[in-house]
Amino acid sequence: MIAKEDSQTMYSWVQTHTELVQYLSTMENRQKELIALLKSVGISMFNDQSAPGVTFELEEIDPFTFFCYIYKHGAGKRLQFLQAIAEELNLTRPMGESGIPSANAQKVWLFPYKYNRVNDEIPRLWNFFQKALSDSINDEVFTDVISIRNVGLTKITEALFYILPEKYFPINGPSKPYLAEFLGIDPHFKTYTEYLAILKKIKRKSEKPFYALSYEAWYWTDSRAVNVNKKLIADYKKHIEDNKLQGEKYKWELLSKYQGHPDPGAADLYEEVKQTNFSNLLYALATAVLNHLAKERPDSLRECLVSLFDESAELVERIKLFNKRTLEIYRELDGEHSHHMDERTMATLLAYHNPTKYTFYKSAYYVKYCTLLGLKPAKKDEKYIHYLDLIEDFIDNYISKDHELIAAVKECIPEYYNGTNHLLLAQDILYQTLVNGSDEDEIINTPVT
Repeated sequence: MIAKEDSQTMYSWVQTHTELVQYLSTMENRQKELIALLKSVGISMFNDQSAPGVTFELEEIDPFTFFCYIYKHGAGKRLQFLQAIAEELNLTRPMGESGIPSANAQKVWLFPYKYNRVNDEIPRLWNFFQKALSDSINDEVFTDVISIRNVGLTKITEALFYILPEKYFPINGPSKPYLAEFLGIDPHFKTYTEYLAILKKIKRKSEKPFYALSYEAWYWTDSRAVNVNKKLIADYKKHIEDNKLQGEKYKWELLSKYQGHPDPGAADLYEEVKQTNFSNLLYALATAVLNHLAKERPDSLRECLVSLFDESAELVERIKLFNKRTLEIYRELDGEHSHHMDERTMATLLAYHNPTKYTFYKSAYYVKYCTLLGLKPAKKDEKYIHYLDLIEDFIDNYISKDHELIAAVKECIPEYYNGTNHLLLAQDILYQTLVNGSDEDEIINTPVT
């Protein structure tokens, strides 16, 4: 049980949010000031696009995205940002941030780029915000807002929780298994009426405020993750004790040799792509298509690679654009079947380009990992983004703290791993244990100390 004084600290952000929402309610016509406020406390990444790949500074923002910019960061940093904003606006200083859902760092906005904003998306978000404050949301208003590109059911419940954490509950990855398995409540809904019905069921099951239940749901789900992740690492330690990474060392070797390749700036892109060894990290047909595009349409492929590697754009948009554009080029060349420029291919290209930020991906172990954690896999073109979020948590909370694991891997491949960049290690753990390794029930039910 959480002591009263701890509870007051953990949930002190609720009062800050209440005051911040009051401030935001007056700022619809001063959106540039909101962006400037976020920048002033050290928050970054405000690149809009007037056309694919053509960037300019973001000039408009909605109140929900304002909160997402704060909560795209980890626990310590986001609290610092919220405190800095509170100080700037003379609001109550929060001392904790427990229970606040994290925003997807690769999908911060609740609206699309400028060139896709064609139907008053940001004014509609402000309208939804005002209706939430005046308690006048209905099914029609709710349906309208979730139809905006980048919104969706999960994100809108998190957004409502940001602004009214005593009235709304976030129905997201951490809370869905908690609702279904612990409280016995079906978390699925499609309309605002159905969402409100879930909230009523939660209130009948628990007298705790929604912000406290949000933390409890995260803690419950995270406890399950602790058991899963510790078991995966324990199995991996046994694995490398036996084989010393001999079967997977090649991945580190390839990244070391081909980092930064294929280089879209190469004069002869076909030779550049052809000479980049992807081994079995790509499907053979994906490699063949990549070579074909580089040979027949080098300038078009070059543009696709530049866009994919453009860190000023959100990853979800880069993935969708690369998939769409390479398919168009492939069809122009009379390609009839799949072009294989899928998330596995893009993950490999990104990992080769920048292995300090990206790593390899396969749907097989991503889906298995989600199942073990009690999470629903993301939809097409968003799986790799979700996977990277899971990998980041795996690294921050487990791998980076396991000095025995790090030392063992350094001993196996000292020329490639110095114990600082754990992205490829995280990928290898999931691959070795979930594709070649343990039974799911055993992983979930075996306690690990």
